[in-house]
Amino acid sequence: MKLRGIGGHSTAIVGLAENTPIILPSGDERRIHFFVARGAVHTVVGRPFLADNGIRLDHSQDQGEILSYKEPDGRRF
Repeated sequence: MKLRGIGGHSTAIVGLAENTPIILPSGDERRIHFFVARGAVHTVVGRPFLADNGIRLDHSQDQGEILSYKEPDGRRF
């Protein structure tokens, strides 16, 4: 399987780590998938990750790009 980059290049995927638990700064645990490639690659947070985890990407003139997610009590972190 190959992953196509924003610049049009492709990178071979050599593995997949499914349902990997990560702990967010708030202490909330999420499970995500990591695609594994050889060599130096840039990490891209794509739409599937954002949608699966209820994460919102906003842009502010003052702060730039802001990633936030909804905590179980409804607040955004």
